[in-house]
Amino acid sequence: MVQGWQYLADHDTLTRLSFPAGLTVAGGLSLVVGFLTPIGAATIVLTALGSELAWSRAPIGDLLHASAAVTYLAVVAAAVGLLGPGWFSLDRLIFGRREIIIPRSPGPTKG
Repeated sequence: MVQGWQYLADHDTLTRLSFPAGLTVAGGLSLVVGFLTPIGAATIVLTALGSELAWSRAPIGDLLHASAAVTYLAVVAAAVGLLGPGWFSLDRLIFGRREIIIPRSPGPTKG
């Protein structure tokens, strides 16, 4: 979120990187407040990997300059998206708690 905000604050005109920077801010904000967590995490993963695989690099002041940092960010965002929102999140207040019930597997059948 900070990286996207930093990029948007440094540039006055719209460029081709303004939309991904805005997505980064929106995805980071959704993860911070816990609203639409899977969508926010997917947005962060896609923009992080997109910035890593892009032909041009981000401007000076890039917080995610190293490939390891971008990979780490993508992995952590994917983990948060797959695990779901935490106890202190808007998703829990709106959609309620979800409990996964794993049924017991029947034993081997005698035949």
